[in-house]
This record gives sequence, C-alpha cells and structure tokens, in this order.
Amino acid sequence: MPKQFSMGETPEQSVMHLPSPLSHILAKEELLTSAKLIITEQPAAKSVRFRYKCEGRTAGSIAGVSSTMTKKTCPEVQICGYQGNAVVVVSCVTVNEPYLVHPHNLVGQKCRKGVYASLVPVDTMKLQFNNLGVQYVKKKNVEVSLNQRESIKVDPFRNGYAHKSDPASIDPTAVRLCFHAFLENPVDGKFTLPLTPVVSDVIFDDRKPKPELTIVGMCACGASVSGGSKVILLCEKVIKEDIKVHFFENDQQGTCVWFTDAKFETYQVHKQAAIWFKAPPYRTWDVIEPVSVFIQLYRPSDKMTSEPCPFTYFPLDPAYLCHLKTTKRKREEFYQSYQQKQGGVTQVAQPPLALQDEAVISNLNIPNPLKPCALELLDLDDHQIDSGDLQKHLNEVVVPNLGSNFSNLSLTDTDLN
Repeated sequence: MPKQFSMGETPEQSVMHLPSPLSHILAKEELLTSAKLIITEQPAAKSVRFRYKCEGRTAGSIAGVSSTMTKKTCPEVQICGYQGNAVVVVSCVTVNEPYLVHPHNLVGQKCRKGVYASLVPVDTMKLQFNNLGVQYVKKKNVEVSLNQRESIKVDPFRNGYAHKSDPASIDPTAVRLCFHAFLENPVDGKFTLPLTPVVSDVIFDDRKPKPELTIVGMCACGASVSGGSKVILLCEKVIKEDIKVHFFENDQQGTCVWFTDAKFETYQVHKQAAIWFKAPPYRTWDVIEPVSVFIQLYRPSDKMTSEPCPFTYFPLDPAYLCHLKTTKRKREEFYQSYQQKQGGVTQVAQPPLALQDEAVISNLNIPNPLKPCALELLDLDDHQIDSGDLQKHLNEVVVPNLGSNFSNLSLTDTDLN
C-alpha cells in the first residue's frame, strides 16, 4: 500500500523519515556497544552430580552460589543497557582458557542437543535457570557429542573442535557454563546480534571423590638392571584406563635424575586391585652395587600419585658382565681388522652379524629369553662359526625376522686369522 503523506508534507520530507541502511548500521552498532550480558548469580561449585545418560533426567538442578538449607537460588543472568527481545544460549565449556566446547550436555526444559536456549523476559531482562542439570558424556562418546554440537554451530569463543580427537585432554570432572546472548536485529527481526559471551565459575562433579592411590604390596621389590623381571603390584581400587606405574631415582638433593614408565596393557590390571608388568631396565647396566630407586602409582586424570615405595636394581652377574665386555672388545678388534682387509676403505659393506654388538641383536626383535643364546652363538672365543649350523639353530627356535639376516653369512677360520 503506498505511503500516505500528511497535509503540507512533501515527498522529499517524507523520505527523510524512512530508515536508511546507514541508520540500521548505526542502530546495530549502538546496541552492541551499550548492551552487556552479566551473571547476577553464579552457580554453586558443588551442587550437582553429573549424571549418566542411562540414569534419565534424574539429575538435580544446578543451585545458585547463594543457596542455603532454607532458601534455594538458581544461576541467573541479566542483559544491561538494552530493553527488547533477546535469546540466551547456554552450553558447557572447558575449565581453562582457551575455552573449548565441552562434550558434557545440559539437560532439562528448553534443552536440545546438550544446549539450553530461551527468550529473555522483556520486562526484567533477567533469566533464571531453575531446572538445569549436567549430563556426563563418557570418553568413548566424546567425539560423537562434539560432532553434534558442531552440527548446530555452538562454539561461543570460536576455538574449533580439534580437541575432539584427543578425549584425554578434556577434564570430565569439571565444566563452566557459557552464557551467550543474541539481540533481535531491527532489520529482519532475527536474533543475529551477539553479545560477548561470559563464563561462570567452575562447576565440579559432586560425586564421591576418587579413592587415594595406595600400593599395598609387591611380589618383588627388586630386579636386575637389565629389567624383564615380572612384578605383581597389589593396590587399592584403580581404573585400568587411568593408571600408570612410574619408576624414578632421586639424587641426594631430592632431584629426579632418572624416570621411566612400566609398560603394561589394560588387561594386565586385575579386578582393579592388582597390576602385573615387567620391570623396565635401569638407565645403565654398568653398576657394581645395588641401586635404590622408587616405584609409584600415577593417575593421569587428576594427576594424583601414591606414596613411593623403594625398589632395588641389582648388578648383573660379574661373570656374565665380563663376558659381555670381552665379547664386545673382540668384536671391535675384529671389525677394525675387517676394515683393514678391505683395503683401508672407510665405507665398506656391512660386516657379518657376528661382528656387531648387542644393540644389533636387540634391533632384531628377539624375545628376551633368547638373547643370551643369540650372544653365545655369535661368540668368537673358539674362532669357529658355521653359518649352516647357525641357520639350522635359528630355524629350530623359529625366531621371527632373524633367519633371513643370516642367509649371506660367510665366516671362516681364514677370516679370523
């Protein structure tokens, strides 16, 4: 319908009253500059237990920090410097900056896909969250939850979703609520004018705390410096996906001078009360006296450790250690003579395996029980190595990835003279 002009008003004067694109831009700028979202009631730090999905909507509501036994309050936000239509979106973010989208879901009325959204009452411009709970998302479902959040484009601080491939980096025991307000755009009536998002104080999972880590006992409190001894460690209740065993040594000033982890799989944790593993090798085998170190349980999720227990590394048998050193010296001497027979060329073909040190045997993936046997076969004390017998022996013990390395072995008395 064409605009009706008032008496005495020219068309040019009427146009001046119509909103221009510039006036819309100025109005938007003024709204975003003057309006601000604030938290008027913070959530209580430990007022709710994060519930699993299978428990249904039985989670208690997040209480306000001012709640008492006789009076319950709820988290509340307010938009200041603006009066009009607005929407507030609430989601979970990580505790530390940069704030990332947290996989845990918000549940309750007006919640969809783990996110809360509601219109703000125009008369007060305040919004209370009376029935809001936190739903726990298991580690195996973290990526699915974050993909769902990404599909609805909820990322208040625009830090992306790269962390979804690393669930271990996300603390499942604590979240922050992120409040993000959107004002109505005067141009099209849509809520497309975002205010700066604000985050709440940390909300912790108010469940029974994790038990302390305790080493009850061990079947062995020592091992050879070469490692490999089986150790059975008895402990209090542990979670197989969230436990490690540390070995470390301190100097007289209490500074850590050596540290390593015991290697074991989740199936080696028995009924949350025992862990069996092989003692890792000490940092050097060349010791003549027992070395005292410590063993300790470590829980990555909360970085908790047990009280350290003493553990002793014993020297190798002197005769065996002497044998290793003698064999290594002979190999080095023979390698030098081998180079000389090649006409003094610095870069020569790889010598027979018998001329290489124990590190080569280690690189051939020989099981630990067969390594001493392999060293004996390659000993040069008798100056006699029959490649045929050696190959036959290797075939008998069925050592993977080893027999093929001896296919071209040729070593005779003449070579050793």
